[in-house]
Amino acid sequence: MKYTLFLFFLLNTFHQSFAQETYRWAFTLNFDRFNDFDNGLAIIQIGRERGFMDTTGNIFIKPKFHIIDAFSENVASAGFTDYKTMDSKSGFIDRSGNFVIDPDFEVTSPMQEGFACVKYRGLWGYITNTGKWKLFPKFEEANVFHQGYAAVKAKGKWGVINKRGQFIVDNDYEYMLNISDNLFATKINGLWGFLTIQSKFKIKPTYTSAQSFQQGRAVVEQNRKFGMIDLDGKMVIPAKFDRLFNFTSQLAAAKLNGKWGYINSKGEWAIQPIYQEAFPFSENLGRVKKDGKYGYVTADGTLTIPNIFNRAYDFHDQLARVYTDQKKGFIRYIPPPPPETEADKPDAAPEELTQRSIKSGRRIKVRNSKVTVKIFDYKKVDGDIISLNFKGSWIMKDYTLSKQPYEFTIDLEKDRNNPNRNYLMLYAMNLGRNPPNTAQLTIIDGQEEKQVVLESDLKTCDIIYFDY
Repeated sequence: MKYTLFLFFLLNTFHQSFAQETYRWAFTLNFDRFNDFDNGLAIIQIGRERGFMDTTGNIFIKPKFHIIDAFSENVASAGFTDYKTMDSKSGFIDRSGNFVIDPDFEVTSPMQEGFACVKYRGLWGYITNTGKWKLFPKFEEANVFHQGYAAVKAKGKWGVINKRGQFIVDNDYEYMLNISDNLFATKINGLWGFLTIQSKFKIKPTYTSAQSFQQGRAVVEQNRKFGMIDLDGKMVIPAKFDRLFNFTSQLAAAKLNGKWGYINSKGEWAIQPIYQEAFPFSENLGRVKKDGKYGYVTADGTLTIPNIFNRAYDFHDQLARVYTDQKKGFIRYIPPPPPETEADKPDAAPEELTQRSIKSGRRIKVRNSKVTVKIFDYKKVDGDIISLNFKGSWIMKDYTLSKQPYEFTIDLEKDRNNPNRNYLMLYAMNLGRNPPNTAQLTIIDGQEEKQVVLESDLKTCDIIYFDY
C-alpha cells in the first residue's frame, strides 16, 4: 500500500496524539455565566443579559433577556427585571427569540402538556400554549402538569387538580409532589407517605422525607438515614446511608461514613465509597470528586476522565460543563475504541474487519490512481466521531467531524479479479446527538468532484467502492 509521505506523517501524528485521550475540549467560552445543555441549547449570560448558544458554542439567541429558562415544547420562558424595584415580567419566546406570549406575568414555568403555570397579581394559574387562560389565577403555589395532574396549594394546604381545575385530591396536605408511578409523595403531620389518585395512602406517612418514585423505587428518610422502598412500601435498600440518590444506569450514588460511592440494586457497593462527592450517572458517566477535583467514572468504576477540574457538571447532549484554572467551557467524552479498530489488516475484505454489518454502499468510478478526499460533518455539526478504513488499514481513528473538511489522499490499485479491492469504510465511534453518524465526503478525481454522504451506526458500516 502506498500513501504520500506527508499523509502518513500527519495521520500517524494524529493517532499518537489522540489514541489515549478520554476527553477533548469541544470549545472554551468567555461568557460571564453559562448553563448545561438541554435539547441542543444552553443558557448564556453577559452582564445581566441572557440568551442561548448552540452545541458548537455559537450564539443562537442574542443575550437580551434578564429572565430565561430552557426550551420546552418549542417555547422558552423569558422576560425582564426592573433592577430598581426588582419587579419582573416574563412571557414565552420561540426559537427566533421573539415573544409568542407577551411578558405579562410575574413568574412563568416551563410549558408542559400544553400548559404553563404562571403567577399573575400574586396568584398562580394556568395558560395554554397560545397565551389564553385555561385556569384563572387562584392558587398560592402551583406545579406544572404531569400526566394530566398538577399539585397546587390553596388556603394554605396542598392538593391535586386535573386540567379542568377540579380537585381530585383535596387540599388537605402540608406538601405534595407531582404524580409518579401513579402515586403522589405527600407530607402530612410532618411525615411523608404516598397517596393514590383516590386519596388513599398506599404507603403510610412514616418517613421524615421522601422523593418521587423512579422505575418502581423511591428514596426515603428514616432516623436521619436514607434507603429505598418499592411500590408496596417494602424497604428494598436499607435506610443506612447518609445520603442517597435514585438509580440511573442501574447504579445509585450513595454516601456512607463521609464518603461517596455507587450501589447496585441489592444495596451492595458496585463502586467503592472513596469519593468526596458523587452524583447520578448521566449519559453513562458518573461525576465524582476526589482530592478536591472533579472527574468522571464509568459503570465499572474506572476513572475514565481524570479528576482535574475545579468544577464540573453532568453530561447533556454529549457535552459536560467544566472549569479549570486556565479555562472554562465544555468537554466531550472519548470512549475507548473498539478492539476491532486497533489493528490493521492490510488488503482484508471489509467483512473481515468488523462484526458490524457492511452496507451495500456506493460505487464510484475514477480515472486517476491518486484520489483526494475531503471529509466533514453532514449538515449540522453534532459531535460525530468516526474512524476510516482504507483497504484494511485504519487511516483515521477517533476523529471528530466538524464544518472544516479534513483532507487526505489515497492511492488506488488496479485489480480486475477483485472489483471491491479499493474501498473506504466509515466506522462510527459514536452516534452524535442526531443519529446516525453521518459524514459528507468530497471525492476529487483530477478535475472532477463527486459528493457522497455516508451513514453508519453502532451496528452497521457504510462504504465506498472505487472502480479504477
